[in-house]
Amino acid sequence: MDKLYQWMDAHADELIEAAGRLVRINSVGGTPENGHPFGDGVAAALDEALAIAQNWGLATHNHEYYVGTAQLGEGEPRLGVLCHLDTVPLGVGWTHDPLGAEIDDGKMYGRGTTDDKGPAAATLFALRALKECGMTPPAACRVVLGGDEETGSTDMEYYQTKEAFPPYLFSPDGSYPLINTEKGRVQLTVTAPMTDPRLLWARGGVALNAVPTEATACLCGVETQAVQEAAARAGHTVTVAETAEGMTVTAHGAAAHGSTPEKGENAVTALLEVLAVLGVGGAAVKNASEKFPFAEYGGESAGAACSDAPSGALTLAFTCLSIEGGQFVGKADIRFPVTFTVADIEGKLHAGLDAAFTVTFANCVEGHHVPEDSPFVQTLLNVYAEETGEEAHGLAIGGGTYVHGIPNGVAFGVEFPGVDNRIHGADEFIGVDELLMDARLIARAVAAVCAENW
Repeated sequence: MDKLYQWMDAHADELIEAAGRLVRINSVGGTPENGHPFGDGVAAALDEALAIAQNWGLATHNHEYYVGTAQLGEGEPRLGVLCHLDTVPLGVGWTHDPLGAEIDDGKMYGRGTTDDKGPAAATLFALRALKECGMTPPAACRVVLGGDEETGSTDMEYYQTKEAFPPYLFSPDGSYPLINTEKGRVQLTVTAPMTDPRLLWARGGVALNAVPTEATACLCGVETQAVQEAAARAGHTVTVAETAEGMTVTAHGAAAHGSTPEKGENAVTALLEVLAVLGVGGAAVKNASEKFPFAEYGGESAGAACSDAPSGALTLAFTCLSIEGGQFVGKADIRFPVTFTVADIEGKLHAGLDAAFTVTFANCVEGHHVPEDSPFVQTLLNVYAEETGEEAHGLAIGGGTYVHGIPNGVAFGVEFPGVDNRIHGADEFIGVDELLMDARLIARAVAAVCAENW
């Protein structure tokens, strides 16, 4: 590998330049236009990536701007590397230009530097390096460049109507050493009538997969002191304000992803507990506070608790609340262990909740698991261990990666242990040294998986 690494080091500036070219394009998914199913920005990023790949000697193809491919080697590929070029919105709070690809103190800043444009550039660079060094493996490797990972992965649905995925596939869109287990997901909605005239309305939560930071109820005929006493008994702090409509009571929390609710403080469940102690909201609020208590993350009270060895315990985050016009509606994001099925979890929830609520489900996804002892996973883990000198083992997560549901698909990189690249946040970055290490790891993985004797 010395020849390969020497070539990569000598051409590292070209990798950095290619990553910057992609980051400077605003490729937040948009409405279809001009024959571009995910908007002009995503199409521009795909054009740029394919131009880079073609210039680097790879065979390219554009599948109607849903997906682009770049391939090293002839024939049907044995390995696929799945990257995406769309990003989440730029957001606020940046101290560096989110479209600037500015390098400061050894870090490149910008939306998509880590998720997933930097890794896409590193993947193309890795294939180029193998080719330039005369190390093209006997079996082909195909890079699949998608445009809709952040908003539904319809790009992959389209691609599979045109092409089959290779028998082995990884995505540099997760964490090292490797993610081989991803929990299943159930989106739960509970409804019930709410007839207490003192509760005019209540609202909380902005996204199903985000622990809410604020939830507010509007009350009438209730004293401020009674609210404060109820909050104290419930163990929560609330903000009370008088409005023309009535008294607003707001509970505050701390944000976290819905797959890791224990990392946050849920404002919705805090508000429900305060209202229940206050005796406002009738059976719907009382039942919700009992079935979805604050600081309970495993769904025990809702009857959903379960766990397994590969992926750990179920998590339940009651993240959205709406009480309007006499109707209570609550929603929860549930991530369940891979040895259970959607039907298993739905059955548990019906048993635990049907006496109190009307229960429905949506957007349910089975778990995803590739055994750690499979030759493919072991090959990638060995590459990581040999290259970094660190222990390598498979990881289980509550979230989902780009390979969820694709047979033999795992996430190989790109966040290193102990590094927070601020993915989806302000000042997202990737270290220049990390970018080059990604290219090394990907090149070694391609060479190892696509060798004839693998």
